[in-house]
Amino acid sequence: MRSLLWLWGACVSSDGTPTDTPTDTGDEPQRWHLIADQLPGGVMLAATTVGDQVLISGGSYESAGTLWRYDGTSLCVEEDAAEAALWWVHGRSADDWYAVGEHGIVVHEVAGVRTREDLPSDITLFGLYDDGTAAWIVGGAVRGDQTGEIWRKVDGGDWELLSTTPSLAFKIFDGWVVGDGFVWWWDGSGFVDRSPPDAPRLLTVRTRGDDDVWAVGGLQQAEFWHFDGAAWSEPELEPRCAGQPLNGVYTAPGDDVWLAGNFGTAASYGADTGWDCARAPLTADHFHATWRFGEEVLMVGGNLSSLEDHHATMVRFEPTGLAEPPTFDGACGAP
Repeated sequence: MRSLLWLWGACVSSDGTPTDTPTDTGDEPQRWHLIADQLPGGVMLAATTVGDQVLISGGSYESAGTLWRYDGTSLCVEEDAAEAALWWVHGRSADDWYAVGEHGIVVHEVAGVRTREDLPSDITLFGLYDDGTAAWIVGGAVRGDQTGEIWRKVDGGDWELLSTTPSLAFKIFDGWVVGDGFVWWWDGSGFVDRSPPDAPRLLTVRTRGDDDVWAVGGLQQAEFWHFDGAAWSEPELEPRCAGQPLNGVYTAPGDDVWLAGNFGTAASYGADTGWDCARAPLTADHFHATWRFGEEVLMVGGNLSSLEDHHATMVRFEPTGLAEPPTFDGACGAP
């Protein structure tokens, strides 16, 4: 095993050498920690809980789809889960989950048996949500006309193209779809346009109910939006915590809103608690998603902009700042 952290405040890079991270100089313990830096296996793009561990999907353009597993104390990687990057992962249980990615790739694992359910479409599948009775997938033709598609598979049925979208569709959660300049909501029989005025490029959505919806995105600056059931609003941003375009959002009833974005953006926001983030940037890499795992919150990402150096980076938020660092166990192996 290789330790991801050499010393508290130092992180192990892909070649096993320690790299300095910002040290804690405040009165309170540093609660944000860089726990994986430039690991091989391509960028981390999404995360979900499966049983007692987090499953993280990602990979490299046109060459490899990878799956990491993290249980709070160790991290391992399966580097050949697909032939191209897996952009999102979600499931209804530890024994039933999907991962989707480039060229219509759909990986489905049930009770440890993994199969392919690729869509008859060459689009990139950016988002996936399983509501317990049906699975939903969204994506778009990044190599073509920049339009999007929404697919659904009801239990016992096959994948069907439910709708096309005027531009790229990026994510879906609990009936809400966000994309490049639009927000749609599924009312039970069809999609309703619930876009904010002059809707920006929105990449991820998460809800605490249909009257408590959070969406993030942006190209040159952070886009952070909230829907209260009647109208959209933009909470005031704290530039130190969210001064870059945002890629990931996580929240749940009773939880703060957790944000992940470019150049190491890792932050939380609460209407009553305000903003919280590390006192100094922990990495220059981009985070693509964020996910709660018990008391911890993970920010996962890495480098996907280079054509060659695709690597993974992860930050962990710990309420007490006292948890032991995890170890990197190498290959997980296929099921």
